[in-house]
Amino acid sequence: MADATEQPRERLLAHGPAALTDAELLQLIVRAGNQHYPVKEIVSEVLATYPALQGLAEGDCDSLDHIRGLGAAKRASILAGVELGRRVMRRQSVRYGQIKNSEQLGKTMVSRFAGANQESMLILFLDVKNQIITEQTVAIGTVDSALADPRVVFREALKLSATNLIMVHNHPSGDPAPSQADRDTTTRFQLAAALLGMNLLDHLIIGGKAFYSFARDDPDFN
Repeated sequence: MADATEQPRERLLAHGPAALTDAELLQLIVRAGNQHYPVKEIVSEVLATYPALQGLAEGDCDSLDHIRGLGAAKRASILAGVELGRRVMRRQSVRYGQIKNSEQLGKTMVSRFAGANQESMLILFLDVKNQIITEQTVAIGTVDSALADPRVVFREALKLSATNLIMVHNHPSGDPAPSQADRDTTTRFQLAAALLGMNLLDHLIIGGKAFYSFARDDPDFN
């Protein structure tokens, strides 16, 4: 059992970063307060502005500017930490190796899109053995829609000699159920893939902690 008197740094070293609360992790990043605002007060205000860290990944220096006691250096440290975490997740996701099933990919993508409040679409380009060649974000939209142009996607697929593709996009509302527009987009990409001798293996929609897989959940998907 952790000692209640341990400071965040000692807790992290003794038990690992997963043992720390959001507040303790932020406290390590912010490091210290100032003569007017203690560090715990600054951290509390950050968490009040971004409950459960929702939206922090899309923030910028200006969005943090109004938080009392959070100077330019501390704002930069928070945003650098967020971006580092995002890059680690992005580069880890490129190395799944072979895509074996929708469950494997869906769970990874739920973590990938956690906290995102803007809709975006990701394409995974796969070879004949379903090994990932690369991934690309092909559309970033509003909270209501993301538009992807099949011509751009399949031009890139041909350039990479990709055989199979998987589409992934998120619903910031938290509901992974596909809209009619999602179904229409899936059909459009299926038809385009077939014309070029490729396969759209799946279209995953991420919502909150759940996901919808057309390959798994839609009986009409083939």
